[in-house]
Amino acid sequence: MSLDVKIAKLILKESGISPSKLGLRFDRVVLRVLGDIRTFTESEIECGQTILLVVSAPIFKPVKTIEGIKIEITNILNDNNYGQQCIKAIEGNQINLRLVQSNGRHKFIGFVQNIDQCSQNLMDLAEKWIRLDA
Repeated sequence: MSLDVKIAKLILKESGISPSKLGLRFDRVVLRVLGDIRTFTESEIECGQTILLVVSAPIFKPVKTIEGIKIEITNILNDNNYGQQCIKAIEGNQINLRLVQSNGRHKFIGFVQNIDQCSQNLMDLAEKWIRLDA
């Protein structure tokens, strides 16, 4: 089981919501995209910060989507404004990014969610979990 799946299950366990109800996806492309972004983020982010990410599925152009997300992560980290959120379309996928303060245990938490679901709810659940985890 991948780290992304484990984290999702922990977050959703606290809320009592199932991954399928939120339209979460964990196929091979999703896991590769999240893994690449995790590797990038963990080398860029400082201790005490966490990047939350929700990407809409299906991911049409994974490589270009990853590159676009990396640029947005760099921008949000350069601003260093906690609670700042970036919502935009990259290569046909909606992304939702948020920088939050944390205990440093998780530098990146990412999800890929069906396009018909509200990413804001998932972001709020993840941030709440981070605060409880601290």
